[in-house]
Amino acid sequence: MLGGRYGSLEPETGKSYVELEYDYAVAQKRKPYVSLVVKPDHHDARVREHGLKVDERAHPDKYRAFYQIVTSKHCAFWADKKDIQAAIFRKLPEWAQNDNLKGWIRAEDAASPALASELAKLSEENRELRNRMRENRAADDFEGLQFEEVVTILKGQFVPSGSAPYVEPYASPESTPRFLLVHAGHLFERLQDKLAIGVPVRRSEDDDILQPLLALGLVEKDYRWEPNHYLLTQSGRRFRNRLLLSGPIATRLQGMWATESERL
Repeated sequence: MLGGRYGSLEPETGKSYVELEYDYAVAQKRKPYVSLVVKPDHHDARVREHGLKVDERAHPDKYRAFYQIVTSKHCAFWADKKDIQAAIFRKLPEWAQNDNLKGWIRAEDAASPALASELAKLSEENRELRNRMRENRAADDFEGLQFEEVVTILKGQFVPSGSAPYVEPYASPESTPRFLLVHAGHLFERLQDKLAIGVPVRRSEDDDILQPLLALGLVEKDYRWEPNHYLLTQSGRRFRNRLLLSGPIATRLQGMWATESERL
């Protein structure tokens, strides 16, 4: 459809995009096309009404050459919307009755019902797998950390067990009072079953021992019972389940003792 403007130029060819579209349509030998060109007197009337913005001023030579190419072949002229509608409504029934014309996909080339069903089944399985992957990624997330990251943090923090009632007592080989240093990973491993039902802590120093687990969101205080009553969080339960599947995160530490003055 050609009006009074040549249009923007495509950088490589120097042709307007309208002319490139026309060239492409003509090159499709098996597909019909129709050209609609503005009538000269109607174009002059549009210039008088709307000004020079509807007339080609940047590339008049290119426009005239293109105009000659289009009008040298069969085309229709338009002066208003009715002319455009009439031209289209004349051509569509003519093309519809042409049995030699091919659509984008012939019916004989379309997918069979069996193939379409199989594609739909594969698409559904693909969707389920993507959902499962998203769920697995969420299950492996512990307050923004991955499982191995939590293990590394727990194994890197040491806390004094003191004489906490929920930690198995250790005998010091010396007579001087000493306190066993336990890394937080070992502590969680030993307490996970008790934390599942709740661990009461009655001393402030024992309360401090659980701070690494509290900071990682593995345990929380349950104020329904008493201020210092700890329970596994949902994240802590998932972490415990991963531990059960992957084995203990650390073996029992040996020979790591601290004197009374070194107590943390």
